[in-house]
Amino acid sequence: MNISRKSICGLIAIVGFFGIYNPAFSQRKDPSGVAADKRHTLFVITKATIHLSASETLKNACMWVRDGKIEKISNTIDIPQGGVLLEMPGKHIYPGFIELSSSYGLPEIEKKTIKSQVDRPDAGAHHWNMAVHPEYRAAEYFRVVATEAERLRKMGFTACATLQKDGIFRGTSAAVSLAPVPESVAILKQDCFQALSFSKGNSVQEYPSSLAGTIALLRQTFYDLRAYENGVSKKGSNNSFESLLRIKNLPCFFEISNAQDALRAMELAKEFSLNMLLDGSGEEYQAAQFLDASQTTIAVPLNFPEAFVIQSAAAAEEIPLSALMHWEYAAANAAFLAKKGFSIALTAKGITDESSFLAALRRTAAAGLPASNILDALTRVPAKMLGIDARCGMLKTGYDASFIVCSDTLLHPDTKILENWSLGNRYVSEKTLVPEISGMYTGTSGRDSILLKLKSKNSNIEAELRWNGEKTAVTCAHQSQHITLKFQDSKGQPIVLEGAIKTLADDTLIEGTAFAPGVSADVWSIRRSGPMPKDSSAAETFTDLHADSLLILFPFSGFGRNKIPQAAEVLIKNATVWTCEKEGVLNETCVWIQNGKIAGIGSEADLSKRMSASCRIIDAQGKHISPGIIDEHSHIALTRGVNEGTQNNTAEVRMSDALDATDIDIYRQLAGGVTAAQLLHGSSNPIGGQSALIKFRWGKPFSDIRIKDAPGHIKFALGENVKQSNWGEIRNPRFPQSRMGVEQVFYDAFLRAKEYKAQKEDAAKKTKGKDIGVPVDLELEALQEILDGKRYITCHSYVQSEINMLIHVADSMG
Repeated sequence: MNISRKSICGLIAIVGFFGIYNPAFSQRKDPSGVAADKRHTLFVITKATIHLSASETLKNACMWVRDGKIEKISNTIDIPQGGVLLEMPGKHIYPGFIELSSSYGLPEIEKKTIKSQVDRPDAGAHHWNMAVHPEYRAAEYFRVVATEAERLRKMGFTACATLQKDGIFRGTSAAVSLAPVPESVAILKQDCFQALSFSKGNSVQEYPSSLAGTIALLRQTFYDLRAYENGVSKKGSNNSFESLLRIKNLPCFFEISNAQDALRAMELAKEFSLNMLLDGSGEEYQAAQFLDASQTTIAVPLNFPEAFVIQSAAAAEEIPLSALMHWEYAAANAAFLAKKGFSIALTAKGITDESSFLAALRRTAAAGLPASNILDALTRVPAKMLGIDARCGMLKTGYDASFIVCSDTLLHPDTKILENWSLGNRYVSEKTLVPEISGMYTGTSGRDSILLKLKSKNSNIEAELRWNGEKTAVTCAHQSQHITLKFQDSKGQPIVLEGAIKTLADDTLIEGTAFAPGVSADVWSIRRSGPMPKDSSAAETFTDLHADSLLILFPFSGFGRNKIPQAAEVLIKNATVWTCEKEGVLNETCVWIQNGKIAGIGSEADLSKRMSASCRIIDAQGKHISPGIIDEHSHIALTRGVNEGTQNNTAEVRMSDALDATDIDIYRQLAGGVTAAQLLHGSSNPIGGQSALIKFRWGKPFSDIRIKDAPGHIKFALGENVKQSNWGEIRNPRFPQSRMGVEQVFYDAFLRAKEYKAQKEDAAKKTKGKDIGVPVDLELEALQEILDGKRYITCHSYVQSEINMLIHVADSMG
């Protein structure tokens, strides 16, 4: 076969065209087989008020949107050839909101069964406790879910952080767009922050069962991480600790359930040098006085409590004062924190009815948070917290085209979110298909005059009509940009007005055809002449207190004070003083108190020489003064569990981590003369937790009721409880089940503690005390303190033989 040179050249040209220039001959990245869509649509939005950020606004502005990005923003109208023109006169455009606390697109956590405490149902080398799973990465499990995305978009969100809300160490979050795009495009950033909490979630392991146990597990895990990182305890590889190493420098997004949890989280942050962000409870205003505003960023929820339904006087008595006050104060939480200097974000966490979100923002504004702060807390602040502030959080050239279009300013009572654009994908709210045409209209139909009042309400239009000056009943129907009015004139003649709604630059025009039986069709036309008259009776009002009016009680409960109690200089004179020392009982004696300490006891003449001029004097004639009563065995002022009885040895647990400084029993015991107490762990296991020694400083936070530098104590127990007598078959698996077993628990614990102490001493000699090279074990640290005489045992016991047994154990430890 002969092929000419010309034919060969032609063939080469054809092959070159299809092989090089036509992408159909190149390998597809997406094997779906769907034809490629290479359109690059440019949307040009004009005549809108564009809020670039909380501090910068352009009126009658123009914005270009192309391929999911903002290409241009200008305060002059600039319409390029080929652009899709969207005129939005009177509309307000804001940066899309960013939600910090969601689980959008993540699968639900299944509760699994286990055979024992050390059994893990999932494969792999993980942390022994199921509530610790820092290896979970939201980005690996995320799927776009249209229904969930739509719910968030209706509230104005265009992006969110998604995180697994299960467990104590929860893994990392991902920042994702709410656009209907592939997951690889929707994920804006992986591993934004690591999530933690005080709740073990769906873990079916018994430990931890208390707040104190949870904090012990948190602390031990952080100490274990240090040892793993330094290679001290690294024998092989552990997925959980490898993950913790990878994410250790990320901020910690800590979910809290009340104001005191905020203080607990910040104590952990201080101990382990964590960058802590609080996933708030809504009660943070109660603890603001005790938090460092410069070091604390809080995601403030807007799910305010509902009003109480009270059906009887008895039921009213059951509602605590703190709950009533929180109902009244909750909306002012954000404003109160902002005034105190805290950096805040706003979150829709807990809001189930998306239609209530804008109202919650208005309540927040009415309670004192400025509109600029509200927008900042919904956009820039969360974008910065997530590390996506180079593409989200404001409207700027090159940023993501993620914004919302509102019918009015964000906080206007009648504002609706008309459109939500996520990565350039436009969503028009179904409820906003009705044109925003509210207002007064005037015009004519032939020789007849028309005065029409229109009010768009949700998906309907309400109308009031004066035909030739006479008010007449009218029915109104609409569909998209068309409107139909039906009524009867003064002669009873039925009339139908069919018209088209035309939104112009400066006003709205409605024109069409008027029909009446037996009369030729006529043209009618009306033009918007002014806004709707304001209905003062329909004005939006809120019962929430303003942030400036909040009366914070210390503690935030009944019988709290409106100021934090301060130690004052006081002289109590003419009292009978029971010293409980060799001096015995002193009559007509003065006690001088300064800086919370007894500065002197004696005569008024002697003490007055040392007193300041501002010293308060109290005449206690006929009264007695004695040392305050100390309760050696108490369980008051503890929250979320007195026992961590899930293991036979929980010496690592500290009751001081679970203090409740608002417990009304503190107030009641003060009334009975008790001023201090030892708060003990319960008696459910042989070796319980470490005691908390506290002063009953009513009104102080739990950090200030601890007695500093007090000798350490710990709770031991013997007898029926610790061997789980009559606890049922479900408790039989836990050792011990007999008094002999209880003895062996003590021997085992102290022998391990002695070995631990020896390892530390040996390592200190080898390293000359620089790095002992032994992993910190909080359980053995407490037991070593007992061996060293630095911690004392308070033992719950039943019979003499058991007491003798424990004494023999102590003697044998030397």
